[in-house]
Formats: sequence, C-alpha cells, structure tokens
Amino acid sequence: MTKKRYTISLSRSLARKFDLVARQRHGAKSAIVEEAIRVQLEQPQRPGIEEGMARRLDDLDKTIATVAAMWQSSPRHWPCSCATF
Repeated sequence: MTKKRYTISLSRSLARKFDLVARQRHGAKSAIVEEAIRVQLEQPQRPGIEEGMARRLDDLDKTIATVAAMWQSSPRHWPCSCATF
C-alpha cells in the first residue's frame, strides 16, 4: 500500500512532545499521526442519543402546545395582563 506524503507545521512545544512520543514508540511518527486522525474521524456514535433528543423535543412540543391552549382558552387567569401573548 502506498501512502501519500504530507508536510505539516507544528509549534515548537507540540513538536517536542511529538518527538518524545515518537522516541518512546521507536520512531513511528507516521503511525502516531495516522492513529490520531483515525480516532478523530471515526469516533463512535453514542447509541440512542438522537432518539433521546427527539423524545425530549417531542415532550417539549407537547408542553408548549398545552400551555398555548390554556392561554388561548382563558387568558384572564394568568398573572400578567400582557397583550403580546
């Protein structure tokens, strides 16, 4: 498998840390960068998060509809007398 070559610029402090890690891993700089990019791009989705958010938005929508219906049916019972509602 052939690999594409890239040139990157790092700050001096980050470059020192990168060199230290590469020495600890016996000079595997390309492997370190490849692993970091893979982890960043292929982060596992948290299962169920979309369903949970959709359920909460549905609940909020129902609550807002209930409050709006109550307001429309009897505005005189509310503590404020704002005509903007």
